[in-house]
Order: sequence, then C-alpha cells, then structure tokens
Amino acid sequence: MEGIKSFFDSFKEFVWDIIGYLLPGSFLFILLSATISEKYFFYSKLSDEDHNLFVFIFLVLSYLLGYVIYGIGLYKEQVAGKKSFKKIIENTILDKNIFLECKKLYLKKENSKGNNVSDNIDVRELRTKVMSYIPESDQKIYTFTFRSELANHIGNICLFYGCTALIFCGIQYIFNFLFFNSEPKFIILYLLLIVFYLFLKKTRDRFYDISMRVPLSIFMAKENEKK
Repeated sequence: MEGIKSFFDSFKEFVWDIIGYLLPGSFLFILLSATISEKYFFYSKLSDEDHNLFVFIFLVLSYLLGYVIYGIGLYKEQVAGKKSFKKIIENTILDKNIFLECKKLYLKKENSKGNNVSDNIDVRELRTKVMSYIPESDQKIYTFTFRSELANHIGNICLFYGCTALIFCGIQYIFNFLFFNSEPKFIILYLLLIVFYLFLKKTRDRFYDISMRVPLSIFMAKENEKK
C-alpha cells in the first residue's frame, strides 16, 4: 500500500513538473503566434501539415520554452540580488516571531541530539531543515511553491513580452518594417500584459510567503504536540 502511495506521489510530482514548464511555454508560444507577423513565424507552415504533428511540435516547443523562461527568471533574480522578491520576503520573515520561535525550537531539538548546529541560520535554510521532520507535509508545501513559481514565470512573460513588443512597435514605426503587429488592439494587449504582471506579482509574493511560513508553523505545531 505504501508503495502505491509513493508511486502516485511521484507521478503527481512528475505531472506538476511537466505542467510547470508547459503552461508558461505554451502561453509564450500562443503570444508569439498571435502577435508576430506571419512571415517571421512558422505557425502558418506547420498548420498546413499533419494536425497530430503540429500538436506534438507545439507541446515539445512549449516545454522547451518553459525551461528558457525558467532560466530567465533565475537570471532576473540573480541580477536583482538582495532586491529579489525572494530575498525581500525572506528578510521580512526573518524578524517575525514565527521564525524566531521555530529557530529556537529547532536548535533545542538538534542540541538535545548532540548535534552542533550553528545559530546563524537564515529563513530558507531553516525551512529546509525543518521540512526533513515533516515529510508528510511535502505535497502541501510544494503546492504553494508551485503556484508561486507559476505566477512568477507567467508574470515575467507578461512584463518582458509587453515591454519588448511596445519597444519594437516604436522602432518599427521609425524604420518602417513589421515584426510585431502594431494595430491598436495589439497595443492594448501589450499594455494589458504589463498590467497583468502587477497582479501576478502579488500572487507570486503571496504564495511564496506562504510556502516559506507553512513549514515553520507545521514543525512548531508537531513539536509542541509532543510536549
């Protein structure tokens, strides 16, 4: 029975991993097909081929684009450094009672085992450590992390694509060529993408904050039950 549960848990993680890359990639693919001039995009050629072949190519390219988007997100966070959204949220939690109490409880537990653990531990490291004591909550925690990452990737697409398209529209007007469609309805779409980023940013931050706090809360509750 335990083996079946483990199989389904692993399968669920695999499906979420696929979706986590496929959704952002397919979103970008659809934006490209809808807003780039046909002569620069190969959709028109693929649509004349076998439908099953197109679906396969669409899925593969979307999945690969998902990895590119993920890499862009990592680079963005690396460039932001201490001003990245993850660092800002983690630093906010650093001064909260939930972190201080959980850290105190964790150090006490480790010291009672004779483990020499440094008290110079940050939020992300403490979260990782306490999660080893609550493996039954991995799926719940991963759900919030997944939602945060998905909102982050979709938001990055909206921001970068909207800004890039608007810049190109200005360049196209000056040099008289067409790469991005620049009709009024598309200009509105590009502006909306940037606005959508602001909402997705809130979603991203909210779920990341929850994903960092929940393991600390669960660990504390579990340890307090033992007393």
